Amino acid sequence: MIRFLPPLLLVACNAADPTAPLTDGEKPPVARPGECYVRTGEDAATDDDSDVIWFEVPCALQDRDPVFIAQVQRALAVRDFYDGPVDGLYGSDTKAAVAGFQRTGGFDNETLSMDAAKALGLIALGRDGV
Repeated sequence: MIRFLPPLLLVACNAADPTAPLTDGEKPPVARPGECYVRTGEDAATDDDSDVIWFEVPCALQDRDPVFIAQVQRALAVRDFYDGPVDGLYGSDTKAAVAGFQRTGGFDNETLSMDAAKALGLIALGRDGV
């Protein structure tokens, strides 16, 4: 399933292999239940696939689950990245906090990546720590 979300964000849910971001116009992998990817880049809302990065995100974020988003807000607040209300809304303050947190790991994007969610302790790690 693919959904367009403004600005310049394409979501592909149930995609496969979360091991690394896809770049340079690669298409998302074949769908697999329980996984979601987003595509960002200068021309993500068009068919121009140059400068595009696909990365895995928590499906609860893509679904805008208010309970999950409140957990994101609390986790960011504890780490001094977020000082807004814990309201379960993925608004501009939350996006800015997510971008600031991810920027410390070298990924500048306001959409919470699966790696950042794991680093915040919001997603269980597998037995191999990934």
